Amino acid sequence: AITGGLASFSEEMNKNTMSSDANQKTTTLMEQAKKDNMTIISKTVGDEIVLATLKLKVNRVEENQTISAKYSSPKTAKEGAKFVIVNVDLTNTTNKAFTMPPDLIIVDNKKREFKTYSDSILAIDDILDYKELSPSIKETGNWVYELPTDATSYKLIVQKSGTNELYEIILK
Repeated sequence: AITGGLASFSEEMNKNTMSSDANQKTTTLMEQAKKDNMTIISKTVGDEIVLATLKLKVNRVEENQTISAKYSSPKTAKEGAKFVIVNVDLTNTTNKAFTMPPDLIIVDNKKREFKTYSDSILAIDDILDYKELSPSIKETGNWVYELPTDATSYKLIVQKSGTNELYEIILK
């Protein structure tokens, strides 16, 4: 898969979740990884990770109550929530351009999973959701997540396609 395996992992996850009854527990990404006996490799901010189709490095992580872009109105996090802005370098290591899908997951200290903030496209500059990555050209940009304020620690989860490796990048 283009994102270094995350898309196929997410698709596989969706097949394995149960949503027919509100009382049934859905399978989380990390529960599925354990069930699939994946090797979990811990990384930190500043570590470069080489995936099947790209290199990824988290440069910094910020928490804010508001986000803003040069040409749009600021957005404020909902009550009891905060924005987590993850600034990364991405380099497409293939010979063909592809679009970066916004399906990277953050897991917090309470094992809750979060996808990128859906209204972030015009809310912050240098957003990487749906960004086209040309071969061998490094792009630096941001992913934005909205997490509850009680999320005291969290990590970004990325699977390397074609392997049994799952990276957890400790963000806080």
